[in-house]
Amino acid sequence: MPGLGGLIATALEEHPEVVLRAIGAGAINQALKATVRARQFVAGRGEDLVVIPGMKTIQGDRGDAVALMVLRCTLVSRLS
Repeated sequence: MPGLGGLIATALEEHPEVVLRAIGAGAINQALKATVRARQFVAGRGEDLVVIPGMKTIQGDRGDAVALMVLRCTLVSRLS
């Protein structure tokens, strides 16, 4: 399982939740794509990935407000 998607899927085998944080359009895009890939990995195990997105505002280095995307990932069993 290569890439961030594989790391998410592997981490969810040992932990009930994985939290991703991303700042900036490129990082947010990569994080979202990684959750899609992780969902494909866990589907092979009969599980599904639930992703709960959120936004936070933090203070940047220059004192300006910066939007921070937070993605909470958890596993659920698929219903047959």
